[in-house]
Amino acid sequence: MCIRDRANSVLATERLAKDLFPTKNVTARKIGITYGLMNIFAAVMGGVPVCHGCGGLAGMHFFGGRTGGAPVIYGLFYLLVGTLGVGALGSMVKLFPLALLGVILLFEAVALILLTADVAVHRPSFYLCLLCALVAAYLPNGYVVALVAGTLLYWVGDRGTSRMGGEH
Repeated sequence: MCIRDRANSVLATERLAKDLFPTKNVTARKIGITYGLMNIFAAVMGGVPVCHGCGGLAGMHFFGGRTGGAPVIYGLFYLLVGTLGVGALGSMVKLFPLALLGVILLFEAVALILLTADVAVHRPSFYLCLLCALVAAYLPNGYVVALVAGTLLYWVGDRGTSRMGGEH
């Protein structure tokens, strides 16, 4: 798993959880420990490493999941399908319409885009957000580059406006 995947699965999920559920005490440490334990369990059971990252959280929230019960129900469904349909699991997965998957992913993307609304009102922050998104998407190890460069650029810009007495 590359650094970009770990950052999406832990750091971005922590930030999104704090945005969506500000009263909950969600930390990167708790998320990391939970993912780690589940991946050890998956490996023992013959599974593969998994995480949903912030996209899964955004999707669950967008489609109405507001409590810890939503991912539990989701996970139990997959356990049931995996247990009852051991030989037919591959056939069952092929029955899922790809167009429906595309629509679900589109709604997840919209949910994540809507979270940038507070940035869009301040033009320099919006351009910085857009630049970081492009760097993260298209450069090798772009997430790390975007994280460091975006933080530095924001910090430099913030100090510049603070010295001039401006608000952002």
